[in-house]
Amino acid sequence: MAGARYDILELGGGSASSTVISPRLFDEFVAPYDRRLIDLAHGAGQRIAYHTCGGMMPILERIAAMGAERHGDIHPARHGGRRRLAAAASAYR
Repeated sequence: MAGARYDILELGGGSASSTVISPRLFDEFVAPYDRRLIDLAHGAGQRIAYHTCGGMMPILERIAAMGAERHGDIHPARHGGRRRLAAAASAYR
């Protein structure tokens, strides 16, 4: 991926959502592996947006700690989004 001309790559998916698995399972089975992929992408000069298909607020700090530049779960409430934008923005500062 080094030298690829992408603005940002997306990682994650519905299986990482706290509406599907618990934060404990996220810590054990998702975060260590996705953190490694994020690190590899950064090593190749790529930036990452992390996506969870909803359910990000209970694991927001965990997602931010993995090192992704942004989070890709910004759904409006009328579409099932439960995000708090201020909290999401502060997690990535």
